[in-house]
Amino acid sequence: MRCRILFTLSAGLLVGTAALAQAAPDDGQLMQACFGEKTTPDQLLQGCSAIIAAKRAPSNAIASAYYNIGNYYRDNQKDYNRAIGYYNLAIDINPSHGGAWFNRSIMYHYNKDTAKAIAGYTQAIKLSPLNANIYYNRGVAYKETKDYDRAIADFDQALQLDPANQRFVDIRASVIKLKGQ
Repeated sequence: MRCRILFTLSAGLLVGTAALAQAAPDDGQLMQACFGEKTTPDQLLQGCSAIIAAKRAPSNAIASAYYNIGNYYRDNQKDYNRAIGYYNLAIDINPSHGGAWFNRSIMYHYNKDTAKAIAGYTQAIKLSPLNANIYYNRGVAYKETKDYDRAIADFDQALQLDPANQRFVDIRASVIKLKGQ
């Protein structure tokens, strides 16, 4: 009799688990929605939000989910302040998330907060020193503050990392011209 009760209880748990699995996407589906290449913006937002709410994923995955939600608000809603909030959450969880530092700095730059943008780009460079675009963006920020020597140094570094990038060549030349005036 005892065995029969356990079997019935186990069978009931399996049925309940199966119903739950049909009602809610599994972790693999959520990960695919949040981090997959073939996902719509709405699927990304739902998948990443569910990963965060479930609190089962490793902290780096949760930080990346916040980062992806920040990208969603940046790209799809053009809500830069909200994007900054999500990048902040990603950085709070994973201070080594170079992408979050970089994208948050871009948002600060869009919001005309050049000092915060430069500080963020500097941290992003420490985390991703081979990313020419970070040097370029920080150089642009230095150009806007009329710190032409630092701007040129950043464009030089960007060109060292990506010598064929014509955009880097052109902006460097424009800053040298500005500096000469």
